[in-house]
Amino acid sequence: MKKRAWIVSLFLCVVMVASIFGSGFLQTTADPADIVYGDLNADGVVNDDDAVYLSEYLTGWSNHTANVDTADFNHDGVVDQLDVAYLRRAAAGWEGYDLVRLEQNTYTIADMWDSMRVLGRAVRCTVDRGGNMVADAEGMALGLDFSTAGMEFTFIGQGDVTLSIACGPSWYSSDGLFGVVIDNDFENMKELVLSNSDRTLEVASDLPYGEHTIRLVKINEYSSNGMQQSIAIRSVTLTGQLGDKPAEKDLKLEFYGDSYTCGYGNLGRPSGPFGMDENAYKTYAAYCAQFLDADFSACAQSGYGLCYDYSGSSSGILESIWDQGLRSNTSTAWDFAGDAPDVVVINIGTNDVNCGKTITKAEIQQRATTLLDNIRSKYPDCKIVWICGLSGSGNNDARAPFAQAIQELNYSGLTLVENLPCGKSGRDGHPLVSEHRAAGEALAEIIQDLL
Repeated sequence: MKKRAWIVSLFLCVVMVASIFGSGFLQTTADPADIVYGDLNADGVVNDDDAVYLSEYLTGWSNHTANVDTADFNHDGVVDQLDVAYLRRAAAGWEGYDLVRLEQNTYTIADMWDSMRVLGRAVRCTVDRGGNMVADAEGMALGLDFSTAGMEFTFIGQGDVTLSIACGPSWYSSDGLFGVVIDNDFENMKELVLSNSDRTLEVASDLPYGEHTIRLVKINEYSSNGMQQSIAIRSVTLTGQLGDKPAEKDLKLEFYGDSYTCGYGNLGRPSGPFGMDENAYKTYAAYCAQFLDADFSACAQSGYGLCYDYSGSSSGILESIWDQGLRSNTSTAWDFAGDAPDVVVINIGTNDVNCGKTITKAEIQQRATTLLDNIRSKYPDCKIVWICGLSGSGNNDARAPFAQAIQELNYSGLTLVENLPCGKSGRDGHPLVSEHRAAGEALAEIIQDLL
C-alpha cells in the first residue's frame, strides 16, 4: 500500500513539473505577431530567460518550439549559439546589440520627423495634385529647392532603401542629379540621375545587416534653364527599423553665393545638360565643411550678384532670395529659428564685375550693408567671411574696387578674403571638383584661425 502511494505521488510530481514547463517556460500558443521580438518564451519580457530557452532548444529540447524560427538575431542566416550570445547581450542592454525584426517598413516624413536630421534649406510641406509644394508644419513631405537641402537618418537593417518622391511641375526637359551618402562615405557619394517622370528612387541596394546612416541631398540648384527643379520626398521604404537621430556637428557653417557655391560645371561634363554637370556637395563650401568637421548649408543661385546679376539685371541679386525657404514658392520664408551658424560665408560679386555695368562704390556698399544687416539680424553672434571672387573667376581689375568697397565698410565681425585660390578648368571657366577642394582647404584654414 505504501509502495502504491509512493508511485502515485511520484506520478503527480512528474505531471506537475511537466505542466509547469510545458505550459509556461517551454511552450506557448500565443500568436507570434502579438509577441515582442526576442521574447521567445512569451512571458511578456525579453531577458536572459529567453537566451536560456533558445540554448535549450538548440540542444534538442523538443517542446521548445515557440518563435524560434524568428531567432536569427544576428541575421547571418542560421539560428545557433551565436544568436544565444547576441540575445544575452541585447537583453543586458549592450550597445550595438539591437533586436530588429527584418520586415519592410514605409515611413512618411511625419513618421520620421523626430528621428531624422533636416539638412540645408529643406522645408516640411504638402504637395498638391499639380506637384506644387506648400510649406506646412504638419506636412507629410520634405521639400527641396536649394542646393544642399536634404535629410539624414539612421536605420538598423539590410537590403534596399527606396524613396517615394514628387517632382515639381515646371521641371525642365533635362535630367538632374540627386546625391546619396551612405555611412558617411562622402568620397563615394552616389549621383543618381533623376527626371520629372520619376516617382520612386532606389537610393541604396544590398546593404549588409547592420546600422546604416543615409544622407539624401539635392545637389543641383533650382533654375528654369536646365537644372534640377523642385523635389519633395514623401516617404522612405526600408527593411528594418529606424535608428536614433544622427548627431549634429559642433560647428555650423552657412554659405551665400552664386554658381561657385552651387558647383556649376564642377563635374567636367561640359557637353551635357547643365543638371548633369553640377554637384553642390563637391564645392569649396562642402570641402571646407568636411575639413572642419562641420555641418553646412547653402543659399545660392548661379548668375546672381550683389547689385546686378550676370545679365546686368537688378532682379537676380542675393538680397531677393537670402530669406527664402522654397525657390518654387517665393512666399515661403526660411525659418531661421534653428541653431545659428558659427560662421556665415558670403561669396558674391563675380557676376557684378562681369556683367558689363558700371557699379559705384556707393551702390556696392549700400547693397552690402543691407545684406550684412539682414544676416546679422538673424545671427547676431556669428562671424562673417566675405570672399571677393575666386582666383581665375573673372576680371581682376574690376574685382579690386569691389573688394575695396567691401573692405572700407569696416563692418563689425567681417573678414574679407580676396582671390581664394581656385582654378577654372570646368564648364564656362568654373572650377572642377579638384580645384574646389583646394579652395575649400584654404578657406578652412582661414576660418580655423577665426574660431
